[in-house]
Amino acid sequence: MFSRKDAKTGWERVQPEIETTFVQIARECFGGDLYAILLYGSAARGMYREGVSDINLLILCHRATPLQLAQFGKKAGPLIRKRRITPLLMSREEFLRSADVFPLEYIDIRNAHRVLFGPDDTASLELTFKNLRHQTEERLRGNLNQLRQLLVASGGNSRLLTSYLRSWSGISSALSRALLLLRGKDPNIPNPELLMQAVEKEYELPSGVFSAFQRFRWGEKQDPTELAGKLMHSLELLSRAVDSLPEEPSQGGV
Repeated sequence: MFSRKDAKTGWERVQPEIETTFVQIARECFGGDLYAILLYGSAARGMYREGVSDINLLILCHRATPLQLAQFGKKAGPLIRKRRITPLLMSREEFLRSADVFPLEYIDIRNAHRVLFGPDDTASLELTFKNLRHQTEERLRGNLNQLRQLLVASGGNSRLLTSYLRSWSGISSALSRALLLLRGKDPNIPNPELLMQAVEKEYELPSGVFSAFQRFRWGEKQDPTELAGKLMHSLELLSRAVDSLPEEPSQGGV
């Protein structure tokens, strides 16, 4: 397991390319239409791991024409591929008006981000417990269905299933934080392993399943069919638990 010190060192090596080079490319391509650029995800939480973590960037524009997008793709493409950058591009209005559709992602952005360019509008997002509960359940059931499909597609071939599982997104940190938030718990646990352990404890799941999956994705040898079965069981329990939650919290909000 890597330490916070290692994560910081990894980020310091790529930070200038993100905060200076990438931002400059965006400004050149979008000009006055560029509104803001926000860093979120593992890098914003101090848990970036070079070569493993994606770099998540929210790029907000007043508008973005097809020509501007194509030009941005051409100029920023090499850096995007080199540093595993995941750019999320949308208009400012679209960002503010879609909080009811993507509360899981937007709460994660609101709770941990860094502004690289422009103003910070995250406090203006209208985020509700009801929308978060619905999207969390949808995401859990979608993951469960994907897992079943992977088992079918593997046809009992362990090597093939191993490849499929290591490419499967599984339980993301953003989803884990949403699960804790729905139960009124502090979701801001930066260490991914401790975060998943907190979810397992809060929802009374078999312990260690999600951590085992993370180690499996990083190359540890395990029986893929047995692991998939454990993951399915945990996802089934989580789906039922979230489905049984009330539409609104007993107190407070998100």
